[in-house]
Amino acid sequence: MPLMNSLFYSRQEKHYANGLAGISNEIGLTAYKTVLDAGCGTGALCSVLKGYLKSKE
Repeated sequence: MPLMNSLFYSRQEKHYANGLAGISNEIGLTAYKTVLDAGCGTGALCSVLKGYLKSKE
């Protein structure tokens, strides 16, 4: 089961990263923006946003 969870998480990260790449210029995310992920999921979106915003510093 841990392998299955890991694969699901990786797939989510890839999905969110692709989506973010498509809209990042439109929404104007910078390293100095605050993002609140108020969901109750795996945290994959937060992981992708953290990596994206770190690269903008």
